Amino acid sequence: MLCVVVALLLSQSEPAAAEKPPTVEEDEKAVLKDIRDATKRLAEAAERISPPPPPEAPPAPKKWTTNVTGGLTWVTGNVTSFAFVGNAATTRKVDKTIIVAKAFAGYGEKVIDPSVGPNEVLLYNMGLSAQFDYRFTPLISGFLGAGADADHVKSVEHREYGDAGLGVLWLDTKEGPEGKQYQKTLLKTDLNIRAQPESRFQYYPVPMQIDDSLLVGPRLAGVFAYAVNPTTTFREELELLPNVLGQPRLLVNSLTRVSVGLSTLLAFNASFSAKFDSQPAEGKKPIDTVLSLGLEANF
Repeated sequence: MLCVVVALLLSQSEPAAAEKPPTVEEDEKAVLKDIRDATKRLAEAAERISPPPPPEAPPAPKKWTTNVTGGLTWVTGNVTSFAFVGNAATTRKVDKTIIVAKAFAGYGEKVIDPSVGPNEVLLYNMGLSAQFDYRFTPLISGFLGAGADADHVKSVEHREYGDAGLGVLWLDTKEGPEGKQYQKTLLKTDLNIRAQPESRFQYYPVPMQIDDSLLVGPRLAGVFAYAVNPTTTFREELELLPNVLGQPRLLVNSLTRVSVGLSTLLAFNASFSAKFDSQPAEGKKPIDTVLSLGLEANF
């Protein structure tokens, strides 16, 4: 009986399927996977031992900006003349304070035959100014300013002034990546009191002493700037100064400037300035204008 049961069990059982050996391709994939896993583990261990350096912080915004412009004209032929005009400005701007310093100079002559007379001076002026702003808020600041200039063609031997007042920043937008931003729009107005003594002396055509002048009164000034792109900018500066002490007098000064970038540091510059004085020195016209073309360097 036992033999019969064993025979039945053996007849019903099927032989186990033989396992197939792995192919060469499967062996290669397994080896590559082991290598990748080992490489990943080594990289993780290296990071734990020596972590990667932190990402570099963006460069800090520039505190100082400076631009210098210059233009030269030279005429020969029936008339020989030359003229030079130059301007420089530097600004230091941080969270609470703004310092602005400016300088300008101009000189021009009409060359005349020595047998006829001396050369005729067409342009002869220079000046320095500085202003310190303290920002009470991002929009409101108090400031002090001072300056000195001379204009011999206009019979101004020397002139000094002092300012004290308030400024309002209406627009101040910037564009560009962090650390390389540029001024997109700017609109700022100043209202202050100015005292401006003026020493006058007639240099041309005949040297002679003339009466001095004193201006004391409010000053309203504004600056508007707009950048089409980082290298092409428009700027307008305007100021009004009425005299409230003594003889009525009004000064109006305007400067319009357009700069077109030629490179990261150099730009073509065109500017037009107009200066109006309702009570100029005796024999002088009330308005002077200067149109100049030149090059501008920015730092």
